[in-house]
Amino acid sequence: MNLECPYCEADCGQPDEVYPGMADEEEECPKCGKSFLYDCEYEPLYYARKTPCLNGEPHDYRPIPYSDPPWRRCEACRILEPKVEVEE
Repeated sequence: MNLECPYCEADCGQPDEVYPGMADEEEECPKCGKSFLYDCEYEPLYYARKTPCLNGEPHDYRPIPYSDPPWRRCEACRILEPKVEVEE
């Protein structure tokens, strides 16, 4: 998203990366030359996904690489549990 000058509404290009809660950043408009501050707002995004394991089906566990001790996570519901070694 490009910044828009609050004085002349000119396109000021892509802002420097700023995260929510950080201090305001200063920018100068290339068209009118006035300085202004900009900030970043956080807007949460929610989405729903199917989780068959919460409805009686088995979990789809996948190993978590490089975890020590070994852990695994269900791809659907994201629950974590220690990986159980099967003895033969």
